Amino acid sequence: MKWLTIIFVVILIIIVIAANLGLVPSFFSFVYLLPGGDKAGHFILMGLLSFLINSIMRASRVKVFSLDLLKGSLIVIAIVTIEEFSQLFLKFRAFSIIDLFFDYTGIIIFGYFAAYLVNRKRQLEKLNPSD
Repeated sequence: MKWLTIIFVVILIIIVIAANLGLVPSFFSFVYLLPGGDKAGHFILMGLLSFLINSIMRASRVKVFSLDLLKGSLIVIAIVTIEEFSQLFLKFRAFSIIDLFFDYTGIIIFGYFAAYLVNRKRQLEKLNPSD
């Protein structure tokens, strides 16, 4: 799972750099042709990142005020927020609160799906301990 996460992060970094240089619209033009394609892309890409990070972190949690939150999701939210706001200063990018909403939604949903699977695996390991 760690290698898959590393590969996925490298792919995302390449996509962000290409977008910052104004190359993504020509490379991913099919995404923009689909109704809601860009928003679905944000939801899925950031959701998958959250899923992978939370999986390798074994769905570890942290208390923030009275909320019990996934550390991996918080890390991804911080990075995604910084990246989206950085678009305010880039020629080929445009900040979008709607993109951020779809990022956050994917991060939360996929993060808690990872937590569900990690917890399910823990339960099964307790029932069937290996030698």
